[in-house]
Amino acid sequence: MFKIAETQYINNREVGAGFLTFEVTADIQLFLHSPFEIPFLTAEGMIRETVLQGLNKEVVINAMEVFNHPSLDNIDMEERKCRFFSELTELGRHLKLYSFYSFSTCVVECAFSIHLKFCNCSNHFLAKEGSPHYHMCDYEGLMCLTDYYYDILEERRQCDCMSPCEEPEYNIIFNSAEEYVSSIFIIRINNKCLFLF
Repeated sequence: MFKIAETQYINNREVGAGFLTFEVTADIQLFLHSPFEIPFLTAEGMIRETVLQGLNKEVVINAMEVFNHPSLDNIDMEERKCRFFSELTELGRHLKLYSFYSFSTCVVECAFSIHLKFCNCSNHFLAKEGSPHYHMCDYEGLMCLTDYYYDILEERRQCDCMSPCEEPEYNIIFNSAEEYVSSIFIIRINNKCLFLF
């Protein structure tokens, strides 16, 4: 899908800003998210950029790391209203799809369990090989998911997923106009830290 032309992506508070440059050989949709999030089409809060083949585009992003006071660990999860990456949900521990918690992994695990409930399988976007509950839908399973689409959608609205306690925040501060020069996409990231007490 894309070829990495040049990779110089080191971005943290010790080394400073980094950048990533690559050339696309087909139209792509790029997702920028924290290392603990996973991309999915209905995700909120992720930066999505469409890059069309033959276009030159640059996006400059501000990344703010959030760190909490160590005493936050001692506060009950229901009171602090967030989960640390190591605090899997009960469903997450049961399904074993991911070894960490994030808002997006919680949403995917919830959707996966709803698919299993209605059709005893999940679509190929959610089914993860290696999970003890892995069962990707065949044609009949996909028809089942289609038949129960509105029921599944209604139950997905009930998914109770907390925000993560520590998560970088990404904001676009510059997005260049698309130019028909070459198929180069550049991401530059500025880094800041925010400590919450």
